[in-house]
Amino acid sequence: MLESLAECQGLDIADLKERTYRMFGPGTDYDNTRNSEYKPHGGVKKSYPINGSWRHFSIKDFLKKTEAGKDDTGSKEDDQVDGATKVAPLVALYAGQPCMLEKVEDALRVTQNSDTAVAAGLTTARILEQYILYGRKDRVIETVMEEMRKPNRKNPTDLDQAMVSFLQKVLDNRGGQHRKVVTTVFSNN
Repeated sequence: MLESLAECQGLDIADLKERTYRMFGPGTDYDNTRNSEYKPHGGVKKSYPINGSWRHFSIKDFLKKTEAGKDDTGSKEDDQVDGATKVAPLVALYAGQPCMLEKVEDALRVTQNSDTAVAAGLTTARILEQYILYGRKDRVIETVMEEMRKPNRKNPTDLDQAMVSFLQKVLDNRGGQHRKVVTTVFSNN
């Protein structure tokens, strides 16, 4: 992502796809037996963590779709938070610009075309943008939640209100022990 943004002086989806394929594709450190064994929702958990390079499910789906010549390379099945790794450099580059959320969504959909993954990535981008534009300030999460409740918000998704609900649960459990909070916030969903 960083190489692509720097070389292209901004987001270029074709370049990002090409670089992602070269980074994770055949003949790379990620092309190993452990990666080929993994299946979503069950996989080889008994052998976690693996020692070596790892391809997330969305990357595996991206590689298959790219090799099949498909334009839509993002996994519709992978709802994991893997896309968040793309968010920080995009927000750093586009914070405060009207196109920021659109750029984030476009980049996320390269490997994850799941509404859940995109909604979570856009929520992450909104939070990071607050810190980049305004530094450390009070009520960042609340500010983002207020923005996401607006009917005329940028890049709305059908899952924005679910993201607001998750953020509220996090706020409600602020100060608690990490493991207990994660269990409380995500076990009821």
